[in-house]
Amino acid sequence: KDINDVTYADIVDAAYIVNFAAESHVDNSIKDGKPFIRSNIEGTFNLLEQARKSSVLKKFVQISTDEVYGDMEELRGRQYSDESFPLRPSSYYSASKASAELLVKASARTFGIPYIITRSCNNFGPNQDSEKFIPTIFKSIAEGEEVPIYGNGLQSREWMHVDDNAQVILELMLSKAKNETYNIGSGFHYKNIEIVNYIGEILGKEVLRKEVDDRL
Repeated sequence: KDINDVTYADIVDAAYIVNFAAESHVDNSIKDGKPFIRSNIEGTFNLLEQARKSSVLKKFVQISTDEVYGDMEELRGRQYSDESFPLRPSSYYSASKASAELLVKASARTFGIPYIITRSCNNFGPNQDSEKFIPTIFKSIAEGEEVPIYGNGLQSREWMHVDDNAQVILELMLSKAKNETYNIGSGFHYKNIEIVNYIGEILGKEVLRKEVDDRL
């Protein structure tokens, strides 16, 4: 059901609550931020309100994002962030996820809700939404369409298979860790243009590129 419609009856016996629910497409948040506020902020607030009624909850796991750190290329050589790095969100998506983190921390201080927050790098894997980067590239190349490339395509991203991400989240959930924030990364960094060319090689097809304006 809609995350805003979850009631205490839905979570009454839950030992763990893992909040994966989110509007997560950056471009969509730039076009219209309202769904992101409703899902990522109001939805998280509603879950926390239900969770604080529980007497059996062991941990509330908030799935956040590395996007809360903002654009690393603006930091003049600082390429990597740790968990103490300042939050500098650059879109309504990342701002709403950062806001959700603060709600979780506030609930812990006020109501004693035990939590962990995870900030994962970019995920890929089976059944990913078709609007995401890698599925979009696969579809465009497979169908002989032009591939939209932001600017020069040299933006770098860290990529992780969704199964690996889920495994780390599970281990953190079941661990003794409490009231902490964790970056989850892979160490595998690729420029967007490298991903596009690699997919073209896999499919054995020529890549038709279309340069589009970079996102705001």
